[in-house]
Amino acid sequence: MDLGDKIKKARIESGKSQDELADAIGVTRATISRWERGMTSPTLRDIRKLDEIINLDFFDKTTDITSNEIDGSNLVSTIEDLSHSIEDIRLDLINLEKSRRSTRKTVIAAIIISVILTLAVVFAVIIFFNWPASKDDQPLKIEYLNEPISQTTGGANG
Repeated sequence: MDLGDKIKKARIESGKSQDELADAIGVTRATISRWERGMTSPTLRDIRKLDEIINLDFFDKTTDITSNEIDGSNLVSTIEDLSHSIEDIRLDLINLEKSRRSTRKTVIAAIIISVILTLAVVFAVIIFFNWPASKDDQPLKIEYLNEPISQTTGGANG
């Protein structure tokens, strides 16, 4: 029997719904559902809470290992070390997911900036070359106050 099945069996035997158990532990009902289906695993802290609330016998004493084969204090130490390692791996996975989300946001921002810059260049070219040409197909004339710009410069001799 895997951990998810043990959680579900203990919850049902205790007469609690997934919602009630989730509220008691401080997680969502969806989290309880994922644990029971084996999609995710609870943390050591959550396993301890499960043991307190629904008497989850996580460290099943009816295994094939006899007390003569393994020292009890070493077993507890080993289990705690493993739980810390599992917690570290879980945190690494969370950080990896955050990193992926950050990378996705960076790529999306780069695409948006590229599109904006491309549009700016296209509009600049259109304006610079006066394209499409005016109805008369005449080049653009620059006038100042509706008077042509004079080629002579005003000096002291005037």
